[in-house]
Amino acid sequence: MSGQRLLNLWTCAIITLLVQTTTAEVCDKPTSQVTPRTSQLTASSTASGLSVDYGVYDCCNTLSLGGWCHVTNRSDEWYDVRFTSAVNVTVVVLQQPYIAAGASPPTVTQFRLLYEDARDQFDVLTKYTYKNNGTDQEVIDAVYSNGQFILNLSTPVIARRIRIIVVNYTDRPCMRLDIRGCPVDMAPPDSSIPKVRFDPASSSGDLRLLCSASNLSYFAVDYLVTWYRNTEKVLEEKLTNDAVTSYLNVTADNFSSRQTHKCHVQACYQAFCSINATYSNGNSSHVYIPDIEITNKESLVLREGETTYVKVHATAPPYLLCTTAGQQLDCDITIVATSYDDNATM
Repeated sequence: MSGQRLLNLWTCAIITLLVQTTTAEVCDKPTSQVTPRTSQLTASSTASGLSVDYGVYDCCNTLSLGGWCHVTNRSDEWYDVRFTSAVNVTVVVLQQPYIAAGASPPTVTQFRLLYEDARDQFDVLTKYTYKNNGTDQEVIDAVYSNGQFILNLSTPVIARRIRIIVVNYTDRPCMRLDIRGCPVDMAPPDSSIPKVRFDPASSSGDLRLLCSASNLSYFAVDYLVTWYRNTEKVLEEKLTNDAVTSYLNVTADNFSSRQTHKCHVQACYQAFCSINATYSNGNSSHVYIPDIEITNKESLVLREGETTYVKVHATAPPYLLCTTAGQQLDCDITIVATSYDDNATM
C-alpha cells in the first residue's frame, strides 16, 4: 500500500507541474501596457496640432480635440504601440477622442489589428483574425458603448508591437487606444551573426577590435556582448539598443602566438534585463586573426591570352600581420600565387 500511495503522490506532482507549465502565460489580470512616451508610440502620420501621445487612453480631456488623428481622410493609415518586453495581449480598447460637450466625436468604426509576434523575427507583422459564423474575419467592427469599444481577444497573442490600421470612420479618422495584457519574461530573437574586424580608427599605440551586427537597433532590446581570446573570456559588457558596437582593446602581443578573437552577442528585453537577465542563446562571430584574404572565388580560371585580377584584403595593418607571423613589426609582406594547368596529365 505504501508503494501505491507513493506512486499516487508522484503522479499528482507530475500533473501539477504540467498544469503550471501550460498556464504560465495565462493573463488573469491584464493591465494597460501603453504609456505616453513618443518612443513607444508611432504612426503613419499625425494631423497638424496633434501628437501621437494624444492617442493614449483617457488622454487630453482638456483639449478641444483630444486624440490621435492622421493627416489624410483615407483608410490604411496606422497607429503603433511598442512594448518594453513581450506582452500577452488579451484586450484592445478603442476610445473615442475627447471633444467639447454636445459635439459628435470623430470615430474609427472599422479597423484591422496586426501584431509583431514576440517569438518571431523583428519587423514581421501578423494579421489578427477572428471567427464570424465559422469564417475568418480580418476587419473588426467597432461598436461603442460609453465612448469605448472593448475587444477581448478570443486567442491572446504574445506580442512586442501592436498596430491598428484604420479601415473606416465617421467625420475624421481619430481615436484613443489602450492595449491590456501581462508582460512575459522571455528572450527576444537573436541578432544576426556578428562580425569582428580591426577598428580602422586604431593607431599602433591604441589598438581595438570591434564587434557589430546588422540588426541590433530595436526598441527596448538590449544586448550582452562577450569577447573571447582563444577560449578565455576577456570582456563582457551590456549595450543598450542605441549603442550597437562593442570594442575590445588589444595589443600586438595579443597576436604574437596567433591568438584568435571572437565575440558572442545575446539579446534581452529591457523590462527584464536588469531583473532576471533572461537572455537569448545568442550568436557567435567568426574567429578573427590578422590575415590576408582573397576576396575572389576560391579558385580562378585563367585561359591563355586572358587577363584576370586577384583581389586581396588585409584584415589588419602590416605590423600586426608581421607580429602574427612571428616577425619584426617592419617585416616585408609578399603575396605568392600558385598556378597550374588543369589539362596537364598526372
